[in-house]
Amino acid sequence: MAVTGAAEVSLHTPGRPTASSPRVHRTLAATFVVALIALAGCGSASDAQDGATLPAPVGAESAPGTIGEVSDPATYDDDATAIRTDEPTADDAGPDSSAPCIVSLHGKGGDGGSNSSADGVALLFPRGNDEGWGGRQWNYLDAENYAAATSVVATSIDDAGCSAVAINGFSNGGAFAAKLYCEGETFGGRVVGVVIDDPVPDAATADCAPAASVEAQLYWTGGLLPTATAGTDCGDIDWTCEGGTIVGIDAFSTAAGLAITPSPFTEHRPYSDAPEPMMWLDALGG
Repeated sequence: MAVTGAAEVSLHTPGRPTASSPRVHRTLAATFVVALIALAGCGSASDAQDGATLPAPVGAESAPGTIGEVSDPATYDDDATAIRTDEPTADDAGPDSSAPCIVSLHGKGGDGGSNSSADGVALLFPRGNDEGWGGRQWNYLDAENYAAATSVVATSIDDAGCSAVAINGFSNGGAFAAKLYCEGETFGGRVVGVVIDDPVPDAATADCAPAASVEAQLYWTGGLLPTATAGTDCGDIDWTCEGGTIVGIDAFSTAAGLAITPSPFTEHRPYSDAPEPMMWLDALGG
């Protein structure tokens, strides 16, 4: 999740602060304090917000992995489109087509939250499409589950009448956000940017082909190490991973074509007030 951290019409309405306004950042930060409690992901045992304690690290290869080394990667084809019945189009941008939105994708064990708004921006917290660690998770590991997870986000966006969307995904939600980015998902041309915050570094970025119009930012705390080292079997640590194996953050970022930006945190926790979402949304008002 996030307000960045957290991807259309003019967003500069009379009286609305810009992205640099302290009031915007204070308001959004306050709004997300409550939401952070509900966030969860594949985090460290010290991160109470993840809602679960990770198993101890298992033996893993220390050598960096590559996406090509992951066995049995999931593929996405026309089946996903057939399963997803609410696919938005450029001519169907939601009920009102008027509100900029930031969509926060929680980690494994989280449970979304109540939608809210701040300074004309709708803040959306959809629930994952599957159960995980006593809460919810984003299951995108095959065509059917990917379509189901994408439909949850599409419904949230459509119900809010979003005209422009920035996505911020954390941990398991970060890997799902990366999958959306690499699949070129724009929800009918509305996504302007995606924040991939401390993701589970799996094969979600394999064959990455993002939409040219969508920005992306990858944050990494290092807090998932040493568990998230290349070669780790995700089944052994009860993580949800495409391909079933951790590929490592270097291979993950290289496949996505994104530089790794250090998070302001060194433990596995969401960067909820990352600046990019508001910057992307405000830039539309030019």
